[in-house]
Order: sequence, then structure tokens, then C-alpha cells
Amino acid sequence: MSHSQGLVQRQRAPQLTHVTNNDDDWTGISDAAARRKRQNRLNVRAYRKRKAGASHVEVLPPAPHWNGAQQSIVLRTPTSSSTGTPLLPRDVPTCHSISTVTFPLSSDHLITLVQFNVLRGSVTNRQLLDKLPCLDSQVYNTFHPTDLHYFPVLCASDLQGLPPALHPTTLQCTILHPHWIDMFPHPRARDNLITATGHYDPHDLWIDVIGGLFQGFTKNEVSGFLVWSTPWHWEGWEMSEAFIDKWGWMLEGCEDLLEATNKWRAGRNEGKIAIHKASL
Repeated sequence: MSHSQGLVQRQRAPQLTHVTNNDDDWTGISDAAARRKRQNRLNVRAYRKRKAGASHVEVLPPAPHWNGAQQSIVLRTPTSSSTGTPLLPRDVPTCHSISTVTFPLSSDHLITLVQFNVLRGSVTNRQLLDKLPCLDSQVYNTFHPTDLHYFPVLCASDLQGLPPALHPTTLQCTILHPHWIDMFPHPRARDNLITATGHYDPHDLWIDVIGGLFQGFTKNEVSGFLVWSTPWHWEGWEMSEAFIDKWGWMLEGCEDLLEATNKWRAGRNEGKIAIHKASL
């Protein structure tokens, strides 16, 4: 074995890290007082070094956090300078044409495409109807679909620019009824709903119209409408078979609406369906 191979590298013990000369080395000293004196000197030196390093550490501000005790809710009254588009418009211009109607929701909302189209079509029809004068049973500051109202006698100028399928019927102009009925683009279906008011659950009906078409339901559970073209024309609406089975009574006298449904079904090579009037 060579001399270089016989050398053993000597490493300083961790407790001697801050030794700067032989007078600081306390290893091998049998006198306890002398050993403790050198150890204290090394400890003081290590403390000063740590303190000096800490003074150069950047002090970061505390991370923001939610403090429930310091939060409050403030109801802000909308102003003309308010920005952003609400889910449903609070005020609609008194006059607008079909070509300028826009839907306030963006297409990336977490709603299935079928539901989105039905909801968009319904609100679009409501926007078209908002220019018509109406009389409410009470004075409301905001629109709600279940508010009761009726249309006064309308002249030709009132109906200008409104699609014929949305023109109010005689019943709509004489009987208090909720706003949501006006959005159906078929006059006979609207009259059937007004006549049967109080004999059916409107919430259940509205859920079936808009909320009943979820992915994953079996064919028998699907119950609602589909909108394939302009929502103010009933020819662009299709009824599901389950909806017809459940709400057939509201479709009495609406054979043309059924024809439109079967036309869309034929395009998918699906068989025709018939209306079986259901009792209330």
C-alpha cells in the first residue's frame, strides 16, 4: 500500500464549525471549566452569525386571508354607468328589431347545449315581448316570470316588428296570467295554459320544458323541448315524446305544433308520435 493510499481524511466535527484557531478547540481538554469557556465562546459566535444572516432576510407581507368578521354585503343600486351584463337584463330598450336581439348568456356556461338553446329561445321571446305595454296585478320593481299581468287593447303600431306567433291572444289581453306563458310561440298552447291556470303545477311544467333534458337520462325520462331554429316561430320547436305523454292536454288544437315535431323526428329517421290528451 502506498503512502497516499494509507492517508485518512480528517473531517471537523459539526460542533467545531465556528472554530477559528486552536484556542477555540475544546476537544481533548479534561478541565471542565476551561472546556465550558471555549464552548460558550463558540456558541456566542454562532449566535452572532445567525443574527447577522437574519437581518438580510426579506420580510414578506402576510398572505391575504378571508376574515369573516370584517366582511359585509352591500346592495348596490344599478346606475347608468354600471358595467357588465346581468344574467337577465333589468331594462330592455322599448323598441328593438329581431335582428338586434342578443342573448345575455355566454356559450361557456355550464349548461348542456339543449337546455341552453331552450333557455336562450325563451328569453329571446321575452325580450321581443318586453316592448309591449302590459298591466300588472301589482307594481314590481323587477321582472319575475311568475308575476301576473295582462295586455291591454293593442293597436297595430304596438305589434309592429313582433313575430305573428307571439301576438297576444284575446285571453292574454283579458285574463291575468304569468309572464312565462307569453314566451311560448304558439297562441293556442298559450290559451290552453291560461284556461287551465290553477289546475297544474307551473313549476313542474317549466322544469320539464327547460330542465328535463340532462345527459344520461333514459329515453323515457327525457321530457322537454328542443329549439332547432328561430325561437319565435313554433316550426323551430320540437317536443319530446315524454313531454307529449305528460302534458298532452296543453296541446289540444296544436296539431301544427305536432307536425313540426314529427318533421324534426323524420330528419333523424324516427317514427311519428301522436298526441294523447292527458287529464289535468
